[in-house]
Amino acid sequence: GYDEMGGMGGMMGGMGGAGGLGGGMVPQPPPGLPPGLAGLVPTPPSVPPPAAPNGDKPMPTHEISLGGILSAAVLADAAEYAECVEDIRSACEEHGKLLHFSCPKEGEPDAGNAYLKYEQIASAVKAFEALNGRDFDGNTVKATFLSAGTLQA
Repeated sequence: GYDEMGGMGGMMGGMGGAGGLGGGMVPQPPPGLPPGLAGLVPTPPSVPPPAAPNGDKPMPTHEISLGGILSAAVLADAAEYAECVEDIRSACEEHGKLLHFSCPKEGEPDAGNAYLKYEQIASAVKAFEALNGRDFDGNTVKATFLSAGTLQA
């Protein structure tokens, strides 16, 4: 037991000596930095997400696509499809007058999405904010502003 203690003491002394020598050299500070950086690591990831949606807003237009609003199961069932399309239309009409509304059916390009064109951009912005990320019948809606003139009214 005594020898182990002596060995430890020798190690400690050796470490202290190295630390003393290293302290005078320039490469010494970096080993002290990682623990500080490690303490900071959890902070940065929590900062960008809130900043991105606000600071990087898409350019609003009259036209919006609602991606993934209809599931494959709904598209395959005509009655369910018709009911959901009506629900989507009425939810969209709450935000303003629609000039265009379409939901491609199964087998058509972009099936499962909804396309809206509002009379006023303010209505489109309200719809975008209300519907983007909303859960619709188990699907998370991804609203996207389309470039003007994408949809024919």
